[in-house]
Amino acid sequence: MIKENYLTYVHHLRGLAILIIVAIHSRMALFGNSDIAINKGLVVFLDNGTIIFVFISGFLFHHVFIPRFDYKNYLIKKSKYVLLPYLLVSIPPILDKLYFDNNIPWLTTSLQAKGPVEFVAYMLLTGKHFGPFWFIPMITVFYIISPALIKLNTRVFYVYFFPLIFILGLFTYQFGYYSTIINSFVFYLPIYLLGMIVSQYKEFLFRNQVWFLTILTLIYALILVLELNGSLVTPRLTDFNNSNLKYFVFDPAKLRFSLLAVLLTLVFHNIMNAKLRFLQLLGDYSFGIYFIHLFFIIIFQKIIGYYHINLPMNIISFVLMLFFTLLFSVLFVWIVKIFFGSKSRYIIGS
Repeated sequence: MIKENYLTYVHHLRGLAILIIVAIHSRMALFGNSDIAINKGLVVFLDNGTIIFVFISGFLFHHVFIPRFDYKNYLIKKSKYVLLPYLLVSIPPILDKLYFDNNIPWLTTSLQAKGPVEFVAYMLLTGKHFGPFWFIPMITVFYIISPALIKLNTRVFYVYFFPLIFILGLFTYQFGYYSTIINSFVFYLPIYLLGMIVSQYKEFLFRNQVWFLTILTLIYALILVLELNGSLVTPRLTDFNNSNLKYFVFDPAKLRFSLLAVLLTLVFHNIMNAKLRFLQLLGDYSFGIYFIHLFFIIIFQKIIGYYHINLPMNIISFVLMLFFTLLFSVLFVWIVKIFFGSKSRYIIGS
């Protein structure tokens, strides 16, 4: 972001968002789809956390680019600082899928018959070659349609059309690695627009923050309790066998995390002058951490397997996995920044 548009509270929120994303993948590495209580609790608290990241993207898009938007320059910057690092960091997992990995659950017979060029193109266009990388092709769709999003920035759209889009969006739940880029885009479009509308009306929110904080907290807490006791069930994709699933199903976690994104915006704005150095650091390194954290999780898994380390399935193991993944990810990004300076953004996005 250009300096005059820098918002400390949003940057801290971005740091929290990347922390949640790393926590999601740490949980999955340790517990998978286990039915133990700790895993069920972590799923409820974490697994729609990418919503906060997309909300921030919409908020910052509106905040930075609505006043002055140059589509060509916008795409050039996104190509240099997002897509180029994506291509570079994708090289190891793509080579793994091409020559070493014999267990690829998404590999169909027709795709297997394609040549290596088509196979690589498919991976880059879907992000299927590496767990978190589905996010980049999906967010690229938002980059491409950004002029249309600019056109939507009107009071008429926000008042009369956005509520309907948001409500309908609560009945979509298919997104991420086990879904398609189009499904993920449809899932996150209302969230991105929510970020834009919060940016548009942020002064109104801040002036009436007591009411909004109270209402959002009560609704969030109610949905959370209902999810934890099983009264509300969030539909989830856990594999690639989605052919028999209903497409439109109410997703309470999507509503809850949408409310949380707005709630945290208000909370962090209230403490905007606080020196939250940990979240500041994670915000600074967020894209770099996103690109490389899964490499360290895989390394840890290999070490645990090689030495036959029997990790107990409890909160301590989860915290240790999260801590060391963050530690090594931050150190790696820091080293890359030391060696490459400002050019590190072309390599790892930070």
